[in-house]
Amino acid sequence: MKPQIPNNELQTPIIPVPPLGARGLSKTPSISSILKPKKVAEEEKTEELKNNDAFDLQKLISVWKAFADEMNSQKRKQLFTTLSVSTPELIDSTTIQFTIANKVQEEDIRETRTELLSYLKEKLNNSFIDLKVVINEKAPENERAYTTRDKFKKMAEKNPDLEKLRQQFDLDLDY
Repeated sequence: MKPQIPNNELQTPIIPVPPLGARGLSKTPSISSILKPKKVAEEEKTEELKNNDAFDLQKLISVWKAFADEMNSQKRKQLFTTLSVSTPELIDSTTIQFTIANKVQEEDIRETRTELLSYLKEKLNNSFIDLKVVINEKAPENERAYTTRDKFKKMAEKNPDLEKLRQQFDLDLDY
């Protein structure tokens, strides 16, 4: 005899679920699933080796200037100035050295380092490019000569004969 189910209760249908192995999933890892990530890693290594084109300083400078111009067009004037103030140097086949004048410029480069390296790696087709930023401690300070005496001293440093002429003609530097 069948038990009767009251009409007001809903009966949920029973859906058979196949075992894990039948769906392609297993409870324990298989050897092939362990070896698959290694194959992917090996493929990535071969792709990286493909992206190892040699480049020279002129090509680097042209790509560098293109990136700086792109920053200028994006209204990032301070970064544009930082990138344009000096030229990068090629230390070895993949290491680029960029000399800057102060810590503010270093901060600009640090903030956009990833973007800059990605751009350089893509345009130069070399995945091994690295950027080394150096702050020039001996950057010449632009002392501006405002008075006539200061201007004369600066000119006399460059050309000592000016001092001889001033003495010979008994010139006074102050008006």
